[in-house]
Amino acid sequence: MLKVARADTRQGKGAGKAQSKGNKSAGSELEVFVKNLSSHTDEESLREHFAPCGTMTEFSLPLRFGGKCKGFAFLVFEKKEGMEAAVALSGSELKNFKIVVEQAGLHKAGGDKGKGKGKGKDKGKGKG
Repeated sequence: MLKVARADTRQGKGAGKAQSKGNKSAGSELEVFVKNLSSHTDEESLREHFAPCGTMTEFSLPLRFGGKCKGFAFLVFEKKEGMEAAVALSGSELKNFKIVVEQAGLHKAGGDKGKGKGKGKDKGKGKG
């Protein structure tokens, strides 16, 4: 006899982990991804640069172990107009770097879904 348990009813180790990942959906349509930031970018300068766009509800500026910026940030705005104004700042300069601002999550909708070159037959190993 084969017994099948549904994933959402499973109890014990690991239960409930997947549920926490989906909580970001409310702010995701108002979230922007900022890349090409200087390693010298700090929270204050980034907030100042995006202040004309409106109120930010969430702010994430990942740092390296040494305290320097990793080169990207996530910002969530209170209103759609703020998010759109932030995206309009793409191409502007911050700390002498031309930044790129796009709505968060758009890069995931690319469509290729892993159709890379791959190894194929007889690839990846030398002859001999």
